[in-house]
Amino acid sequence: MASRYEPKSVMGWVFTVVGGIVGIPVGLIKGSFDAMQGGSFLDGAGAACEATLDKAAEFGDEHGGKIVSRVLTGVLLGVGVDIAHDIHDHDA
Repeated sequence: MASRYEPKSVMGWVFTVVGGIVGIPVGLIKGSFDAMQGGSFLDGAGAACEATLDKAAEFGDEHGGKIVSRVLTGVLLGVGVDIAHDIHDHDA
């Protein structure tokens, strides 16, 4: 089995945790399928779950900064529009 990817940023860790929502059921399904075929449940489940979590961590490390900056930009834009709307309503 390949070595585990270690997240390098907060967003890498966040996406690893969120990836667990998908990775754990995927691992259970893959392990169950392998066990029905005569293989090892633990090997199948571990490989599928680890691959999913590794990719989630890599995605978070690679794209986390862009995601955070765009979310913050959207929030600030929304607050600015709300303030402008309130100022316009009070002037009318």
